[in-house]
Amino acid sequence: MTTLSIALDERRTKFILLRLLKTMSDLTAAMRQVGEVARERTMQSFERSRSPSGTPWTPSRRALRTGGKTLVRNAVLRNSIHVRASSDRVEVGSPLEYASIHQFGSSGNVFCALGKSVSSRILGPDRRRKSKSASCPGTQETHSRAIPARPFLGLNQSDWGEIRDVLTDFLCGGI
Repeated sequence: MTTLSIALDERRTKFILLRLLKTMSDLTAAMRQVGEVARERTMQSFERSRSPSGTPWTPSRRALRTGGKTLVRNAVLRNSIHVRASSDRVEVGSPLEYASIHQFGSSGNVFCALGKSVSSRILGPDRRRKSKSASCPGTQETHSRAIPARPFLGLNQSDWGEIRDVLTDFLCGGI
């Protein structure tokens, strides 16, 4: 009969477990790396005009009209994506009010707190009246429009493998 005998050094095992426990008490650095994996996937979504899982976004009317990219007219939404890590969690997202409409879509009324263009009459250098369009930042309007979901936040299957590797490296580096 073949046997395998394993003997554990109790002191060494206890030392390793205590170091692992100390490492796990503050996962901020690991959470930040996990957040960067998610942020990178989000940047790829904007670049490819696809959800993190690879589903193409419905092109916006503006993108169809101008040949531009959907959700990237001036890159404000894309550039607002941030990572906030703490000792036990990570948040990846945008503080912009309209981010959720683009992420999840809408089929009802959309309330826009955007500047509305108004026309005013002013005197030009030749003292003739000229129309000038200006933006009124306090103007608000509601309109009904179906906005398709264009998910930009999320992970795909390969991201979970990368996250596992990040956490494994972090935890193994602590022992």
